[in-house]
Amino acid sequence: MLAQEMRLLSIMVVPEPPSPRPNANLIVGFTAELACAPLVVAAELGLWSDSGLSVQLRRELGVAGLRDRLLDGSLQAAQVPCGLPLALLAASVPHAESPPLVAGSILSRGGQALVLSKAIWPSEIPMAGISGHLLRSGRKRVVTLGMASRHSAQAAMVQEWMPTAGLSPEQVHLAVIPPSQLDAHLLAGNIDGFCAGPLAASGSVMQGHGRVAAFSLQNRTPTSFLPPDTVLTLQSVWARRFPKQCQSLLSGLVEACRFCDEPANRLQVAEWLSQGHYLRVPVARILRAWNPLTGHGEAHEAANEVSSETSIVFHQEEGPRPTAAQGRWILDHALETEERSRLPASALDAVFRMDLSEPETQKPSRSALPSAAGGAYKPQTPTTRGADATQPSQFCVTPLK
Repeated sequence: MLAQEMRLLSIMVVPEPPSPRPNANLIVGFTAELACAPLVVAAELGLWSDSGLSVQLRRELGVAGLRDRLLDGSLQAAQVPCGLPLALLAASVPHAESPPLVAGSILSRGGQALVLSKAIWPSEIPMAGISGHLLRSGRKRVVTLGMASRHSAQAAMVQEWMPTAGLSPEQVHLAVIPPSQLDAHLLAGNIDGFCAGPLAASGSVMQGHGRVAAFSLQNRTPTSFLPPDTVLTLQSVWARRFPKQCQSLLSGLVEACRFCDEPANRLQVAEWLSQGHYLRVPVARILRAWNPLTGHGEAHEAANEVSSETSIVFHQEEGPRPTAAQGRWILDHALETEERSRLPASALDAVFRMDLSEPETQKPSRSALPSAAGGAYKPQTPTTRGADATQPSQFCVTPLK
């Protein structure tokens, strides 16, 4: 399956995109998730237009649509799962001289929740007993879990969660499904659960279609590493040819991310997001999704009560500027082994561009940037992940009772 996906991506990456245009309605894509909030805020506050940048936001059904539009030149930038730019580079090796896409900003961190159907995980069964429950009920089969992308923090969460449920990788099948369709597939019994952002997860929980088995902000401490979820990726050709426009685009997002993380702004952001050309869902549902999910979904606050707690982070401590640690986590956890083996040692520095939001006069030369991969890529083994304080740890998944 992975080999087929790699061949498909290779076919799609090779063609050169059309020559980009600098100012004529820069088109930025997104999917209807809470993670798109910084894009919406930047547009609604006029953070881009104030700097002379004309930006049009375009909604796509899923990640595949964003990927296709980026590669054919219909989009110059988009909100995508964190591992997609690296995956496309792996698919293009050795044909491409530079990555097809570069990541200029971390749009969101956290925000993932794993939802299981009640048939797979009845309320009287502890999570560690899920595997035994399937055997006793005569359902010895593969468990199918949906997600927006295999190159995502969602896939990493599923991999971390499986041992807590007594499931082996052979017992779990990952199905790529647009976020807006996950709840319908769960209700129809086509999937046994899904890992998604807070909007899709809260919808299933509130309607009684599933239970939350794990969420990314669970057991988080102020000093814990919070993995990236989505990034703003840009066509590398466009970013290279129009650095001033790229800087304006990313600078506006920094302010938008800071605005989104202020609890006092949450109601205003939810009202913008609720509009038909963005999320097209009620304000109350957005606010419920923004509050932290619990194991059974009972603790959602009323729509008119804004909490300082959150299910997703846009700025806070680290800010949206990509760092070497975030890139390394993505490399280790959001790509398949075969994809990692195809990447050159310079992959992280080439894709996660820490310099794109800086003025040309302040940008360091590429040779001066630290090598995030540290030479030839050496993947961390599961036994050492999180053991070294200098290396970012994966999700801490504690079974919910």
